[in-house]
Amino acid sequence: MEDKYSISIYTTLIKREQVTIVCNTGWGTFLKLPTECWENIEKYIAVYSPKEICDAAQSEDKDYYEKIFSLLIEKKILTKEKETIDTIDVSLTNRCNLQCMHCAASAKKVSDKENLTTTQWKTIMDKIILAQPNLIVLTGGEPLVRTDFEEIVSYIRTKHNKKMELMTNGLLINGENVRKIIKWFDAISISIDGFNEESCAAIRGKGVFQKVLNTVELLIDNGFKRERLSLSLVETEQNYQQIDQFISLCDRYGVKSVVRRFAPVGRGNDNREKLQVDENIFQKNELHRLSKNKNRDASNKLICRSCRAGKGKLYINYCGDIYPCQLLDTKEYCIGNILKGDNISLTTNSYRKTSLYNKCKDCDVEPFCRFCIAMEKCAENPLEYNCMQRKNIISKIVWGE
Repeated sequence: MEDKYSISIYTTLIKREQVTIVCNTGWGTFLKLPTECWENIEKYIAVYSPKEICDAAQSEDKDYYEKIFSLLIEKKILTKEKETIDTIDVSLTNRCNLQCMHCAASAKKVSDKENLTTTQWKTIMDKIILAQPNLIVLTGGEPLVRTDFEEIVSYIRTKHNKKMELMTNGLLINGENVRKIIKWFDAISISIDGFNEESCAAIRGKGVFQKVLNTVELLIDNGFKRERLSLSLVETEQNYQQIDQFISLCDRYGVKSVVRRFAPVGRGNDNREKLQVDENIFQKNELHRLSKNKNRDASNKLICRSCRAGKGKLYINYCGDIYPCQLLDTKEYCIGNILKGDNISLTTNSYRKTSLYNKCKDCDVEPFCRFCIAMEKCAENPLEYNCMQRKNIISKIVWGE
């Protein structure tokens, strides 16, 4: 605690009477403490180190402040590092060997030409690496459909010694490239969208399910660690009642399970009526879950919003356009083009997320209710359904009413 710290750029405050909840909306952490305590920290942290502040406190308060500072640092509410871009998602292509119904990117068939050349992607990667992200995620479309995929990834690895993740449908990983992929990537996420052939085929096409499992086995047999491998499912009308079976499938293989909420963008918007879980059903289930937990020690499991879009995270699409995240890939949210000389750090600093719902800005449970601006924008009746009932339940958990 002798080092200097600053308050995280993700910090959001909510207050009630003499209590303040300090939320880190980049990492989903929070801490409840007396308002007077937080105001003292806010006042002095820009000038003094935590140790200096603790040493200056009255003897009976010193241990208390040491504990508070330890928690604030643990929860990344206080940081001694300059907060810059942590993750950059990069869509190498808009082409794909599948035509999934929910595809947010409206990925085209593999016969179409690429938007950017190998040389252009190397130029983009130079600029990305200059920003020193901790993680580069390669996605698409399907990134492996590019004939120069190995050349691009190998080029990145000559300059980027931090983490790299691959998001893929898994169908093009084979005995010829598997060892290179294992060498290059720290994590691999494979979309499967089901727990058996029938459920997967409804979204991704016939025969995909077993091919994905074959790829999982190939990766594991060649030494890729199970804990670095994940299977993902987008929650739709067809599978939202089968989440437990999907998780059981992942457990059998010892890999991570990732469940994403359906976003009606791209081709997903074309199939919205078929795929989107009824909003009333979704929110009724959520209210049931909240009600079930409100009388338990639910605060230990509670998280606040963890959205780093436009601050700690960026998305670069297959044309080089820069967006806060992949789900906000629209003209409204474009914050530059990396090939046109736009500096990543400058575009990040200039981006300000606008509030879609001004009525929520003064709500004292807002960071625990609103999670994703992209999902709210796509929803037909965002946050309208049982708003007060949601607030009452969340308030009981957050504020201990």
